[in-house]
Amino acid sequence: MRSVRGPSLLQPYRDLHKLFRKQLVVPATASWIFWAAPVVAFTAMLTVPILIPVLTNYPLPLSDMGRSSGGVADPHARHVLRQSGRSQFG
Repeated sequence: MRSVRGPSLLQPYRDLHKLFRKQLVVPATASWIFWAAPVVAFTAMLTVPILIPVLTNYPLPLSDMGRSSGGVADPHARHVLRQSGRSQFG
């Protein structure tokens, strides 16, 4: 087995920086769709993850960080814990 080190944690950001610094190569006969398609695709990729917690009942993966301090932020969860006898609130 070889002891080769993998890429650092910052490698994706270095790759993005390199990508954004590249020179644009556009054909002379390109239409406006050639320019609009990447913008629409990039905007859609950013918009969908932002709207998922707003339009659905699925929260963001780390949105319940308030519960990590030992308290229960959700009043419904507090009621359920109280009914099960495992509550710290009494």
